[in-house]
Amino acid sequence: MTTKIGTVSPVELRKVWPKEDADFAAWLTTNIAKLDRVLGIGLKDARSEQPADAEPGIVSEIYDDSVAIESQYGPSDHKHFGQLLTYICQPDQKISQGIWLVEKARDEHVKAVERLNEAETVRIWMVEVRAIRIGDSLPAPVFEVAVAPPDIKPLQIKRRAFWTALFAQASEDGIDSPFKGLSPNGAADRTTPARGQRLLYRVAVKHGEARIIVTNTKPRNKPGTWLGAYDELKADSDDIAREFAAAGPQRELHWWDDRSDSGRWRVTYLVDVSLDEPDKERLRELNQAATAIKAVFGPRIDRLADNLEDALLEPSRNNGEETQGLAK
Repeated sequence: MTTKIGTVSPVELRKVWPKEDADFAAWLTTNIAKLDRVLGIGLKDARSEQPADAEPGIVSEIYDDSVAIESQYGPSDHKHFGQLLTYICQPDQKISQGIWLVEKARDEHVKAVERLNEAETVRIWMVEVRAIRIGDSLPAPVFEVAVAPPDIKPLQIKRRAFWTALFAQASEDGIDSPFKGLSPNGAADRTTPARGQRLLYRVAVKHGEARIIVTNTKPRNKPGTWLGAYDELKADSDDIAREFAAAGPQRELHWWDDRSDSGRWRVTYLVDVSLDEPDKERLRELNQAATAIKAVFGPRIDRLADNLEDALLEPSRNNGEETQGLAK
């Protein structure tokens, strides 16, 4: 069997977008998600502006903050660096950080951006952009991070990109995931309440695996950790398994009872996934499993009795007043 493999060839940016301000900037404002897949910081609602009486730049929202984006063809230069700093430092612009897109990041500018980031004066990303094609394919942009803020580690960048892709895929497919309202960050997991802050839906990613979880909060030697909820849910596990399978997920749920050691319990759906290049079908499976878990467990969690938060907790006496301590 012969496998055909295409050849990657570079394409000049000007052949794809003839004018940086009129063509590339306009394309970027409507395709900001392509840049955010690399940065994973939640870029959205990009628009062209001309802050501080300088040449037009791009401003994009990051939820409650904004980021200024300065793009230029060719190697990085002092002029565009100065413009980006001007955008960021305007108090009336409410800019939280900047992104400098260049074809080639010169060493002196890389060092300057690193020094500013280390001094925590500003937060700047420096990103090299180029275009490629494979064989006779349409040209495609490639973004490579040259400098990231010092609090952003390589693994955090990958996690941000993963959460961005996961949440975007749910939105694109119209999947009602419990995590759809969350913003991407560099954390290993994201949570949303299942019943106040005592029961949680969690999505976690590490070591080539991603998990959708329903669990209790970590106990801190006080009531309110819903230890007894596990027994109520587990007693209905056969019906839960049937309903979950009927909702469409491909794999089974796994039940974990670690209450005697860590005080935690969890029900987990596990999927193999790559952080480097997450497969879209795996992301879709995770989102569908998250929706199915909420659909199956949500009504049951709502019906749990409030006194289950104190189950497996035994009372003790202190000066005649009843307190709660973890059962041994």
